[in-house]
Amino acid sequence: MNIAVYYIDKRSSGAQLELENRYLKLISSFAQCELVPIYNGAIEKAQKISKEAARLSYAEAFKPYLGKAHTIVLDEKGRELNSVQFSTAIGAHSQIAFFVGGTYGLEAAFRAQCREEVSLSRMTLSHSLARIMLCEQIYRALTIQHNHPYHKE
Repeated sequence: MNIAVYYIDKRSSGAQLELENRYLKLISSFAQCELVPIYNGAIEKAQKISKEAARLSYAEAFKPYLGKAHTIVLDEKGRELNSVQFSTAIGAHSQIAFFVGGTYGLEAAFRAQCREEVSLSRMTLSHSLARIMLCEQIYRALTIQHNHPYHKE
């Protein structure tokens, strides 16, 4: 299984990076997973113009990654899943691309291009925290699929 997490933000550092690396190492026992930060001048400029311009710039930056993988966008209005349901949802695919929007979220047209829209919580989360939660849930999902004792019910 190949998993990519594309996100609008600058590269992580400090404690954030340590946690991400910890989960990536755990995930590597079961699947290949990479975190791909996307941040460029167009995004920076658009965020200064308006929310709408920012959302459009995020979609434009993500467009090249909408290829053959099963695409899942994270959004607070998305479908809520428990860990077992999440495991089942990603277990059916060999290539998965997750998309985490920027400060202003993602436009509806981009979300509609993705095959699934999932919520980690109805609460608004910082994007850095959402990435860590997503990594932990990916690891948990893989351990469920492989009958590893990490997940307890």
